[in-house]
This record gives sequence, C-alpha cells and structure tokens, in this order.
Amino acid sequence: MCEDHWIEAFGKVVLTGKSVRFEKYNQSLERWYTIFASRIGDEGSHHVAVIYDDITERKKAEEGLKKSHDALEERVKERTSDLKMHIFAERK
Repeated sequence: MCEDHWIEAFGKVVLTGKSVRFEKYNQSLERWYTIFASRIGDEGSHHVAVIYDDITERKKAEEGLKKSHDALEERVKERTSDLKMHIFAERK
C-alpha cells in the first residue's frame, strides 16, 4: 500500500518532528487516501503514527460535480450567445 512518496513523507516526519496531512492517489490500489502522520515520542524517535482514510468515493463525487459544473457553464455561455444574437437581430 505504501508508495515511495508516502515513505518519503513519513521520513520527513521522523526527521523534523512536524506532523503532515495530505491526500494522495495510490496507483496500485486505484484508491484515494487522506493521510495524517505524526512522530511518536521525543526527538530522535523513529516511530510514526499514521491515520488514513479512503476518500475515493468523495473524489469521484467531486469529479462528477466538476463535470456537471463545467457542462452547465458551457450551456450558459451558449445560451447567452444565442440571446445576444436574438436581441441584436430584433434591433435591426
């Protein structure tokens, strides 16, 4: 489940002691995750606590909303153009 960029992020937590939170796609599982990692123990500790949540369904819903939004924006542009042409034709 762990990919190189995840291991790198966890290594930085060990070295810096700073907690991180990020979202990443796991190619091998074809899933999206939100991850929180925090060092456990004092400076010099190599222990990291990791909490992750599968957010694949949320990401799919967000993508669906974006597609719907983009399609609606395109329809509005088309309709606005049609109305402008109609108004212009009526003025002649």
